[in-house]
Amino acid sequence: VLNTKEMRNNCFNNLLTALNMTDSLHIIFAMLEVVRYDFPSTYSILLPHPHIFPYVHYPVYRICFCASIYLIIGVGVERYLAVCRPHHYREVQGRSNRALMYILPALVFSLL
Repeated sequence: VLNTKEMRNNCFNNLLTALNMTDSLHIIFAMLEVVRYDFPSTYSILLPHPHIFPYVHYPVYRICFCASIYLIIGVGVERYLAVCRPHHYREVQGRSNRALMYILPALVFSLL
């Protein structure tokens, strides 16, 4: 629903889509974490390389968690501007790639 042609131009909907993707990745890696602790033999079948956990699984799991938190802050800022400063929000609403001003810093700060 959020990715229809009319909805893709809205910054808020793009933020919700990015939040959905980071939360979905976080859930996938959380399930892999449960499999790793409770069923170690199944985890070794799913991810056979022994160095995947310290170099891929654990970092991406935490990066998705932090990115989700930063994107929620971005959604809060976006809603604050829409409710408390509606005239300013209408002026900046039409700018292209406005959602990237929220998404890129969230991803960069979550990598740090």
